[in-house]
Amino acid sequence: MKKTLSLTLLTAAIMLTAPFTASANGDNRKGKFQLGAGAGFGLSPGGYTLGFEGEYYATNNISLGPKIGFISADGGDLCFMSGEARYTMDIQGTQIERNFKPWVGAGAGVIAAIPDFPGADTDWGANFQMGAGFNYYFSQQFALGSNMEFLFPFGIGNEHFVYRWQVIQIKVLIP
Repeated sequence: MKKTLSLTLLTAAIMLTAPFTASANGDNRKGKFQLGAGAGFGLSPGGYTLGFEGEYYATNNISLGPKIGFISADGGDLCFMSGEARYTMDIQGTQIERNFKPWVGAGAGVIAAIPDFPGADTDWGANFQMGAGFNYYFSQQFALGSNMEFLFPFGIGNEHFVYRWQVIQIKVLIP
């Protein structure tokens, strides 16, 4: 009885710590897809933001994929769709450091004002964006992250740039 209880507790401890072991830090990304969703807020204009994205890791560090984002502001909303390239950095060190994956990225696409974005002179325009963020992998497939982005719209309103911060993102790496 005592042996069975000890074996059960040992098995449970191994299962509970498995997501935090060395093999569970998001290091094996090459050739995989990652899906994400996030929420936060925007400045210039103010409001809240939602975003959805997909990434394909061509290498363990370089990913490409689509991104859709919404920024709700006084008087109207912005919606953008773009393609983005990212470089994800792998950090060596302790387990916690290896689970932390900062990244930088840039992309281009289209942006729309819906329905009456302040100062909008057209409904559609071009968009260039750049940003940085991080993902923290709790397992090989699951990560939480955050990112900040600057969007540079052309032909939409009197804004020279739009800043958005996705405070929290949920990411799933598909094996």
